[in-house]
Amino acid sequence: MKKIFNIIEILNDLKDLEKKIYLDSPEVFVDFADRIAENNLDEMVLFFATKYNYLSIVKFILNNDIVNLNNPSKNKQFATVKEHILAAATQFNAKDIYDYIVNYDTKLEEENTEDDDIETFLKTVGEKLSDLCGQVDLGGGYYKEPSKAKTSQSKKEDVADTKPNTDKPETVESTPSTDKNTDSKVEQPQQSNMYEPKFICPNCSCNIFETGYSISEKVNYKYSKDEKKLVVTSKEQENAVTCSKCGYTIEQLNPAFLENICTVQNCKKCGKDLTSAGIVTKMKTEYDSESNSFITSKKSFHCAECDSELTDYQVNYFKL
Repeated sequence: MKKIFNIIEILNDLKDLEKKIYLDSPEVFVDFADRIAENNLDEMVLFFATKYNYLSIVKFILNNDIVNLNNPSKNKQFATVKEHILAAATQFNAKDIYDYIVNYDTKLEEENTEDDDIETFLKTVGEKLSDLCGQVDLGGGYYKEPSKAKTSQSKKEDVADTKPNTDKPETVESTPSTDKNTDSKVEQPQQSNMYEPKFICPNCSCNIFETGYSISEKVNYKYSKDEKKLVVTSKEQENAVTCSKCGYTIEQLNPAFLENICTVQNCKKCGKDLTSAGIVTKMKTEYDSESNSFITSKKSFHCAECDSELTDYQVNYFKL
């Protein structure tokens, strides 16, 4: 059976990769950061992971069936995605990635044989168990893309599930409205600055900000002789989040990470809405002796109200 991966496992690598792309090509960085923010790990992400030799990201994308190596490449110079990535691995001397992709078809064939045997067995148990089995292959669902094993009916259901998420910003309840009967399409321009946080559960593909999530707290007790009862000595929030819809525990997902996503429009220090308060750009320059001129060595973005520096999430969100 295939392992259900969690994107948290490669968040650090994705962040490092974003920084390298930004230094090499700020124009490409904007497009790349948008894809990461939308969990759209497509051929472009696979290419840059290969260029900068991030084997962990390549494995994650392929093992979760996010990109099919045999699909036509978006780069017209190559017939398939596989040819494109192998060429990139050769060009940028990513030997480990090259070997992994070359041997991937053999590895995938062995895994598919095991999966087919298990699926055949489960179908004999009955319709209910078969339905349950159909919910286990969720690698592609995390990215809202149907996996190879899904039927045409399940694909239709996926489309039906994703459409409400696309239209959701048009009907956000928190948007002020004086006329409840006003058409949502008319209200949409007024809601253009609204931000809807999103984190997709890797198990059931729902947005946990919509369906809800729970966190666990580690509480230590001891018996008090003076009070003659148990008293709380300490409380500690555990580093895990559980999806309220399916009960799946997303390990190593820090609740603070979700909080950062939720408040991306607000300054982390003064709490002002950055779309109203404004953002100040600061640049540090250094003298370059070769060109006999000053060049920008660092750029940062700050809240215009309190001068607090924006987080990486906010910089990516505002496409700065």
